[in-house]
Amino acid sequence: MSTSGALRFVAVLVAAFALAGCESGGFAGSPAGSRSLVVTVENASPWDATFMVGETVPITGRPVGTAVPEVVPPGVTADVTFHVPAGLNWSIYVNPGPGQEPQVTASDIPPDAAGKMPFSLGIAENGALGVSRQLDVPGWFGD
Repeated sequence: MSTSGALRFVAVLVAAFALAGCESGGFAGSPAGSRSLVVTVENASPWDATFMVGETVPITGRPVGTAVPEVVPPGVTADVTFHVPAGLNWSIYVNPGPGQEPQVTASDIPPDAAGKMPFSLGIAENGALGVSRQLDVPGWFGD
C-alpha cells in the first residue's frame, strides 16, 4: 500500500470512529439515556483538581461516566463536561479517593437537564470544595 493509500485508510478509520461517537450521544460507548452536563469549575487552589463521574453506591464507586477535561490546573477557571449515565446511581467527585463524598449527585439535578448547568464547582485556596448555584432555578439540589 502506498503512503497516500495508508493515510486515506487512517483518515477513514478516524472519521468512522468520530461518527460512531456522535451517534451514541456524543461520546464513544455512551449508553442510551446518557447526557452531558457542562459545569464551570473555578480552581483557586495551588493543586490540580481532578474529576470523576462514579457510582454513588458504594461511595466513590467505579467510574460510570467521564469528565472532559478530567483535570483543571491550579488557578484556572474552566468549563468541564461531565458525561453521565441514565438513572440515579452516579455522582460527580472532585479529587476522588477512598470514602470521598460526592460534590453533586444524580438526585441534585432534574432528570431531563443537559447542557450548561445553573451551578458551578469551586475549589478554594485551601482545597475546600463548594457548589454555587442560581437561587432562581427550582428543582435543583432538593428545591
